[in-house]
Amino acid sequence: RSGGAEECLRMAAAAKAAQQAVLDALMGKERNVPVNERTNKKVRFFDQEVDKHWLCGCSPHILFKNSRSDLGNWEHVVDEPAKEEWDAMTQEKKDDWGFEYDLMDFLRQMVDKLDTQIRRNKDKLVVEQGSKLTLSKETQAQVDELARQIKDLQDEANNLGEAGEVDESMKKMGEVEALKVKKEGLENPTFPGKEKVMEVCEVCNNFMANTDSEVRKNEHLAGKQHKGWEVIRTTLTTMKAVNDGRGPPRRKRDLKDLKAEYNGEGTAESKDNKDKDGDRDRDRDRDRDRDRDKDKDRERDRDRDRDRDRSRSRSRERNRDGSRDRRGARDSSPRDAKSRSRERDRSYQNSSRDRDRY
Repeated sequence: RSGGAEECLRMAAAAKAAQQAVLDALMGKERNVPVNERTNKKVRFFDQEVDKHWLCGCSPHILFKNSRSDLGNWEHVVDEPAKEEWDAMTQEKKDDWGFEYDLMDFLRQMVDKLDTQIRRNKDKLVVEQGSKLTLSKETQAQVDELARQIKDLQDEANNLGEAGEVDESMKKMGEVEALKVKKEGLENPTFPGKEKVMEVCEVCNNFMANTDSEVRKNEHLAGKQHKGWEVIRTTLTTMKAVNDGRGPPRRKRDLKDLKAEYNGEGTAESKDNKDKDGDRDRDRDRDRDRDRDKDKDRERDRDRDRDRDRSRSRSRERNRDGSRDRRGARDSSPRDAKSRSRERDRSYQNSSRDRDRY
């Protein structure tokens, strides 16, 4: 009962997330933000919050959300305009960003980890269950034929994946799984009183029993866990096959430079050089202005010195003129007195003669 309740909760959470994604696409991610607080920022494919794995075609966090292989909280977002912007780029430009290499490396780590768990679980079952039921010659021949067909279909699926035929490759993998179920039925026939034998799914690491019904087996093959690992394995095979088996190239340049160049701002290095050149120009202008101010200060000092010299010169001239006037006044006073005395004497003598005449 608890398992069914957990499954219902997962399905409800998945449905809610799908509804939110639809609303985001129709009304924008800021639909619940007050109008005066909205930024209306356009999401770009290189923004940190964008799911780069989803851009490149396979996001494990989305594939396994609310499943047994859930990879945990994932704050990155999916944005259709950003995806369109990414898809419009040439493959050469995509290689510069290195997002496809990052995805391939992440998927490879996931598959390697899962395959290690599968091998351990198989070894554990061999120890716990011992050898399987001995089959008749006819049944063993059928099992061997199915094993050959499974191998041939797996090779075809891998070749189709390397050729980029993802849908056809997944179709072949579906046929492989159907043959595996049939082979498993021959190897572990169900009959009353037979002990249950467990097997490990080589795709998703789920445990299967020989007593499971066909409905249960089909549910497993169509389940989110199994389908998700099918997509991951097929995507990894396809990505490893590009560039003559070398896979997508690593990113060779800093993301900061790539963003600046994509936005038409030049590389971050050239921008830094421009800033340095601008700083040098500003320093040169400041030095030139400082020298010009110093020249003006020196010119003002010279003008003040000349004005002070002229003032002193005029002051000395006035002093010399005043001294000369005072000396002239002292020198002329006795002569004037004698002249006035002689004039009085003449005037008296003339008046005396006039009196004597009458």
